[in-house]
Amino acid sequence: MRLLVEPKFDLYVDVITDEAKKCKDVIQLQWGELASVPPDRVKNFFVEAFEKKLTRYTLPHGDLELRRVLRKKLADKNGIRADVDNIIVTIGGTAAINFVFRILAGDGGYIVMNYPSNPTGYVFDVNTMKEVVEFARDHDVLILSDEAYEDYVFAGKHISIASIGGLDNIVSVFTISKTYSFTGLRIGYAVGPKEIIDAMALAQVHTYISPPSINQYVARRLLEENIASEIVKKNLEILRHNLKIVKEFAEENSWELMEPRGGIYAFIRLPGIDSAKFSLKLLREAKVAVAPGIDFGERWNEWLRITIAKSKSELLEGLRRIKKQYYSATRNKPTE
Repeated sequence: MRLLVEPKFDLYVDVITDEAKKCKDVIQLQWGELASVPPDRVKNFFVEAFEKKLTRYTLPHGDLELRRVLRKKLADKNGIRADVDNIIVTIGGTAAINFVFRILAGDGGYIVMNYPSNPTGYVFDVNTMKEVVEFARDHDVLILSDEAYEDYVFAGKHISIASIGGLDNIVSVFTISKTYSFTGLRIGYAVGPKEIIDAMALAQVHTYISPPSINQYVARRLLEENIASEIVKKNLEILRHNLKIVKEFAEENSWELMEPRGGIYAFIRLPGIDSAKFSLKLLREAKVAVAPGIDFGERWNEWLRITIAKSKSELLEGLRRIKKQYYSATRNKPTE
């Protein structure tokens, strides 16, 4: 038997994550997960779903009632006007992105916008978005807008590009994971042109039929109960406080910080390191997992991405271990 795909990770952060899972007491700063959890009353939503016997497949596009609620959310919060037929529910935002690439690969161009971005936390302004919309229309390309971190902007307000350019050539992807501190729920959704959404639904039905019906019900109840505001407010306080900690720590050690405007990561430069080698050594010797900058391109080889979504104590201890490992590595580095 010959495998068509070699079973190995493409990114160093995947290797690090896989190895970190096998170790005890690792401070995991490579993850894009918020430290907080949904309120206890969310447990009742799972019970409600089971009592309603929501244990079957849903439509390939996702549960109709959930899509109706999402249509309202998109209109009220994002300024995106859409019909339910323009919306698909997927297993996390990553599945939606995967389906877009699968159905469009090799058929013209597309622009991918990720904002607040990973790893830098950059947020596009309105004028830049307008220029992108005009360029995409002039050159007949699709805009794929990844807006997973829509709620976590530190200054100003998140603006959805589809509220400027409409749905003709824009697919916008959102997720329940980050807004509700609920990565394990695995519910995301996308809104875009009907023909693309229909093609995504066809890809979905031949992949896993539909997202779990119980999870879709819980997602709908989360939206209906407007739980987002209390969770997001708490998370923003944590993120802002932790960003301040990282900023001060970077300044004390003369490390460059690409200060984020949003998102849940900090991108820092440790001069002289090889990020892949340093990150693996950091995990094995100091039990801290980070994302090496090399995963984002050669120019970022001296950089590390760390999450600022952890508890204060965990973040501080992680930073202390990174500092100790860094000075140990650079002191022992032979002169050239």
